[in-house]
Amino acid sequence: MRDIDEAIDKYKSYGSDAQQSGPTEPISKRMKDSYVEGYLPFTTDPVVREDYINAFGGIRLGKLLEDLDALSGAIAYKHCDDLNHRTLPLAIVTASVDRIDLLNSLEIDRDMRLSGHVTYVGSSSMEITVRVESSIKEGEVRDDEDGGMIPIMLARFTFVARDPTTDKAARVNTLALTTHLEHEIFEAGRRAKEQASIARRTDLSRQAPTAAESAAIHQTWSSNYGLDDLDIRPKPGSISPRQTQLGRALLCHPAQRNLRNNVFGGYLMKESYDLAFITANIHLAHRPRFLSSSQLTFSHPVPIGSVLDFKARVVAQNETRFCVTVTADTVVPATQDRRTTSTFHYTFSRTCDENGAGQICGRELISETYGDAVRQVAAQRRERGALSREDQIQLFRRLRLPAST
Repeated sequence: MRDIDEAIDKYKSYGSDAQQSGPTEPISKRMKDSYVEGYLPFTTDPVVREDYINAFGGIRLGKLLEDLDALSGAIAYKHCDDLNHRTLPLAIVTASVDRIDLLNSLEIDRDMRLSGHVTYVGSSSMEITVRVESSIKEGEVRDDEDGGMIPIMLARFTFVARDPTTDKAARVNTLALTTHLEHEIFEAGRRAKEQASIARRTDLSRQAPTAAESAAIHQTWSSNYGLDDLDIRPKPGSISPRQTQLGRALLCHPAQRNLRNNVFGGYLMKESYDLAFITANIHLAHRPRFLSSSQLTFSHPVPIGSVLDFKARVVAQNETRFCVTVTADTVVPATQDRRTTSTFHYTFSRTCDENGAGQICGRELISETYGDAVRQVAAQRRERGALSREDQIQLFRRLRLPAST
């Protein structure tokens, strides 16, 4: 998308004649100052359409997620621009994708607009909210609140800034809040940051499950296994998370690098989503429908030349939806060093058809180990605080206003 590429190229050029060793003092900017948008003209450009169409005649969501990360990066660069071409630009990286929700169906026969801006800043971090809309067809009538477009997706990214010379955390430009709506949006971002901090402190890798969660784990185990069952196997008609696991390995090439010469976060999202979709498709024996993703984390950079080892498995399931978790390990062939650099969580449902309007069909998912049970609890926690679709659409509409004033 040309607008996004231009914003990134402009920011990259700022350090070409830099005379100072680092960035200047932060300045204050409006939310609308960081606004960036891009278009996907599916109805008029057959090359773009062919590039995005999937095997089912829909849109390749993994490729769209890659675009969302690029758009968010362009927004972050634009906000951090100090308007001085003689200072080195900050090094900016994706820290996490906090939430992505699908609000309406993705259709290849409608054009799309991707847009967003900074909605909250900390000392060295930025929350960036991105909206995806699709065009209406001739004769369709839409709510005026949607500006003649259809709300499709709402996504929140967190980026962090580092000093280009010391690699330490660097302060980003502040936000000048000039309207009541901007104050509300900023406050919502602050609350989201607090909730994320609480979630990290109470993460199941740090703390034991609550009493209620432990009781639920025991209930699941006792209803499927006996104390004297030494050979643990899923009961007939069921499957364990381990049995759903798929994997793939990729070599990281320079074409996938970001501005810091590491692998672009959007590429990791695209590859992880594609594997999650395949895992979901095989588990269902039916085409799955993406619903949301949450807490996608990028813990460590991935150097060019590394081997990426992806693993995906279904970790939780109820009557209508299930979660697929994907981990990405970086392997350095020369030293055999391995570490998990990224984790992704995707929630799917069954596409609606004559067999049951989106109901999960097929095998019951039963935990085989304590780790399976804990991962299921973690998936339930991630969905517990999610906004309803109606609330998401209201938020979607409100976020359009600051950038257009």
